[in-house]
Amino acid sequence: MTIISQFADQERTENILANNDMLRRFAHEFCHTFGTKVRQEKNYADQYPNNILNILTASGLEVGKIGIYRHQGESENHFKVTMPQVIRKEKSSRRSGKDERDSDKLTTLFRALEKNKEVPTNEKIMKVYRGPMRYALGRVKDRREANISLSQDTMINMASFVMKDIDQLRLDTTNEIAAAYATYLKSKSKQDEGKREFERFAKGFYVVGIMSVSGDTHYLVTEGTATGTEDDNIFIQPTVNRYQSMADSPLAATAMIVRTYAEGKFPAEVGANDFKLPWSDKYYSDIDIATGYSGRDQGLWVVIPKHGE
Repeated sequence: MTIISQFADQERTENILANNDMLRRFAHEFCHTFGTKVRQEKNYADQYPNNILNILTASGLEVGKIGIYRHQGESENHFKVTMPQVIRKEKSSRRSGKDERDSDKLTTLFRALEKNKEVPTNEKIMKVYRGPMRYALGRVKDRREANISLSQDTMINMASFVMKDIDQLRLDTTNEIAAAYATYLKSKSKQDEGKREFERFAKGFYVVGIMSVSGDTHYLVTEGTATGTEDDNIFIQPTVNRYQSMADSPLAATAMIVRTYAEGKFPAEVGANDFKLPWSDKYYSDIDIATGYSGRDQGLWVVIPKHGE
C-alpha cells in the first residue's frame, strides 16, 4: 500500500523519500501506524525541502508535517512531528513548539502521541473547524435584540401616570411609546425570523471548507447538524471528501449558482475560490447560504441548508 497521497506530486514526493533514508523510515512507520499519507512540502520560497513531508489523513485533510531536524549544539538528527490542529501542549520544549513533538526514537514519539490522544483523525481535525462553522450559523440566527428605549422625560411622565400623580399621559409621551413599540415589534419579528432560519439550517446542512495550503486551494465537503451555536452543539460527520475543484463535487450545481451570484456582487480579486465569496462571517439571504472563518489557516467554511423550510 502506497503511503503517498493521491493529492501529492507523486514524482517529487517519491524523489524526496528516495533521497533521505531517515525521513523515508519516519514516513513509512508514521503512515502505517496512524493510517495517514504524505506529500511534498512546499515552503514560502516555493522550494521543496528534502527533510520535510506534509501529512494528510487518508481522505485528504491536511494534518501537519513530519521532518528530520538537528538541534543547535547536537551531533545527531531527531524526528519531529508538527500538527497544529491535533497537538496542544501547555508549553514548548527545548526542541519543539506547543504544536509539535520530537524524539530521538520513533517508538517513543508514537507512544507520546497515543498517550496524549494526539492521533490524527478526520474527527479530531473537523472538531477544530467547528469554530468558523459556528460563526456562519451565528450569522443565520443573529438579529438585533428586540428592546424598547424611551427618553427619561417620557419615563417620568409614565411613572407619574402609573402612580396616579397625573390623570393622563401627555400626547408626546403616547406618540413616543407608540413609535418605540412599533420598532420593538419589527425587531422582534426579525429576531423570530432568525430563530426559524437557524432551526431550518440546524436540521441538516452541507458544509464546504475552502482551504489554502502553500498556494494550493482545495475543498473539503461533508455534512452536519446543530442544536445551538456553540462548538459542542455542532455535529460534523467525520466522513470528509476532498476536491481540487467544486466542479468535481456533488455540490457542483450549488457552487455554480453561488459563483454567479457572487461575481455580480464582489470584485474578482475578493473571492479567489470556486464560490467567488469573500472571507467573512455572513448570511447571504438572497441565496440562502452562510459563511464563517477564524483565520486563514482554518479556511473559509460555507454552510448550505438541506431543507428549504
